[in-house]
Amino acid sequence: FFIPRVLKGTMSAVGNIGNMISGVGGTIGRGLGTAAKGAVGNSNWYNNMQSGRKDILEERNRNREQERAQRIVDRLKSRQASGRTLTESQQLRMARALNTVERMKDENDFASRPELITSEAEAKRRQRRVSAREQEIIQSGSVDNMQAMRQQLTRAITGNDAIAIEAYQNVMSAKGEQGREAVHGAMEDAEAQMGVSLDPEARQAYASNIMNGKFANDYKNNSRSTFEYAKANAGDGTGGSMTSFAGAGVDSLTQQKMVDMDEAELIRYQQAAESAKRTMESSDASAEAKESAKATYNTITTMAQGALGNQRLSQGLKTSQRKVLEKIAGPSTNVLDVRGANNANRHTDAAMARAAEGTRNPVRNTPRTEGQDQYEDYVQGGGRS
Repeated sequence: FFIPRVLKGTMSAVGNIGNMISGVGGTIGRGLGTAAKGAVGNSNWYNNMQSGRKDILEERNRNREQERAQRIVDRLKSRQASGRTLTESQQLRMARALNTVERMKDENDFASRPELITSEAEAKRRQRRVSAREQEIIQSGSVDNMQAMRQQLTRAITGNDAIAIEAYQNVMSAKGEQGREAVHGAMEDAEAQMGVSLDPEARQAYASNIMNGKFANDYKNNSRSTFEYAKANAGDGTGGSMTSFAGAGVDSLTQQKMVDMDEAELIRYQQAAESAKRTMESSDASAEAKESAKATYNTITTMAQGALGNQRLSQGLKTSQRKVLEKIAGPSTNVLDVRGANNANRHTDAAMARAAEGTRNPVRNTPRTEGQDQYEDYVQGGGRS
């Protein structure tokens, strides 16, 4: 009995030693493995290999996307060639597919030849993408629904999609006054939704296209507040919210500019005049603030009065514009004074022409009438009866 117990104890001790050796070996192995893995993972060779794999996968995905889009284009073009008409949905699908094909071609070119990435090449590439997006918007059939377009532009602004921002601005601005007001309102909506978290790059993209795009002059002449906002926000930093530019550019305001404004822009100037008037009448406003408000109020109301009184300028006003100008001008006799002066000048010129004609042709130099005497008294009185 003694010998088996000794053997059993000896074997147990040997087993424990084996387990200990195994544990130490595993620990050492794991440490060496981790160190080796870290060394490989941090090596330039490994990083270059991973980067190369990523480039290959991205190129493969681009090619697949381009091929799928090209098949859609080919199928729909074949349908057109056979004399069948594409539905609106199919037209939109083809526009999107063409956009994808061009985009994938550009991305493959720039990925394979980095030397192509110059400012001029990048500008052309961007313009192609904008044009393709414009066609997609037009083909969607929602161009005449300005409320829907405004919502889409707002979504592009809040999502910082510079290509979509420019494309929607261009398509909407081509619609004239209604489109310009929707473009203006889209930024107001975006700022109301996002507040200070609105991406500065989206604001800059919006402003830059208004300042430098194909419709820049339209905004400068017809929607001055939008243009002044763009001028303040086209560079780095933030130049203020859209609502803070209502009635901007008062210092350079003229009668001609008042007449050229969109109705919505005139309303903004009306609101600016009303705000200035409230400041003038406020007991809490400082003397400096009241003086500034007075200058703003007088400039806007005087220019409105002059625009209404100037027959040459006012004859092209739409009824809606005239109504807003009349609200801005207020129940002032100055409007009548300007009209009277303009009429007096016009009639005086005509009277001088008639007098000259009478000198050249005595037969037509008829005696003065009572009405002519009354009119001359009117003119001498400065246009007041």
